[in-house]
Amino acid sequence: MDWPVVVVMVLTAAVMEFIDSGIGMGYGTVLTPLLMAFGYKPLEVVPAILLSQAVGGLTATIFHQKHQNVDLLPGSMNPGTILGALKEHGIVESFRRGFTDDMKKVLAIILLGGTFVHWTVRLVRQRR
Repeated sequence: MDWPVVVVMVLTAAVMEFIDSGIGMGYGTVLTPLLMAFGYKPLEVVPAILLSQAVGGLTATIFHQKHQNVDLLPGSMNPGTILGALKEHGIVESFRRGFTDDMKKVLAIILLGGTFVHWTVRLVRQRR
């Protein structure tokens, strides 16, 4: 194992996770090609990225709950409460004004497609 390469990869992953946590994107997009440029195969890179992203997301969730940035208790996950908070902050109106009709259609297709895949996989697993 080449320790300087490991140190560089760990530092790069930490920087990418910081960026991802701060602006919500960039971790896998930057780190995957970087690791592949180091000579790792996609079957090695993808699970490592997914696992580290899961750990980072779980850690961020724990700290957000600890610092009371969010309330993740079961009663707080009411869809009506969430929609009300989004309306209160103007996000729903921003969505209405900021997205073209075509963008809304694409987003709806993506969400419906994801829901369809989720339920299909769930049904297939139940029948086994």
